[in-house]
Amino acid sequence: MQTAKKKHHTTKSQRRDLSDRMKDPEYPLRLVIVIDMWLTGFDVPCLHTLYVDKPMKDHGLMQAIARVNRVFKDKPGGLVVD
Repeated sequence: MQTAKKKHHTTKSQRRDLSDRMKDPEYPLRLVIVIDMWLTGFDVPCLHTLYVDKPMKDHGLMQAIARVNRVFKDKPGGLVVD
């Protein structure tokens, strides 16, 4: 069964604002659920954990892993949960 494609629940400017706030390690938001938009192109060095709920392979998987493995202060590494 195929599901209908859903529209974004936020505007482009709201997503840009959220993106900017997420890059601040002091910002209290700790969980964001995304489909693809931030999965491979969103760089937040303080990001620690990525929960994957879809098949990934090739460069998309490598980019996603790289997102959580960015060096940041005393962060020892990232965690990918599949």
